[in-house]
Amino acid sequence: MAIRAYCFIRQNGRAPVEEYLKTINDHRQLAAIQSVIEKLMASSGLLPRPFAAHVEGKIWELRTRFGNRVFYFIHDGPVIILLDGYTKKRDRIEAHIIARVRRLFMEYISTQAIKEFKFYE
Repeated sequence: MAIRAYCFIRQNGRAPVEEYLKTINDHRQLAAIQSVIEKLMASSGLLPRPFAAHVEGKIWELRTRFGNRVFYFIHDGPVIILLDGYTKKRDRIEAHIIARVRRLFMEYISTQAIKEFKFYE
């Protein structure tokens, strides 16, 4: 059963994952991100490595071969909540990136503000 993906919207009205996607100019990278998000939705939120990896708690990351990472978690419903993204530069996720995603997760828990995810071309 396919499930839907939603973008988390911060209290300031911005969606971090959408802002990340707008920074990517390479169509191959965007296609890879779109593909892995579609696989995630088709698999009901359960993808093995190398497509996804556990970060901490309920937070997971989607992965592309280009080093793109999209952080997400599965919420009641079930629905996929896309939190944020970044392009990997080191072997491990940098501590400040994990701290930022953790803050976004906690902000979502308190506000639960989302909108349906639509991939921008």
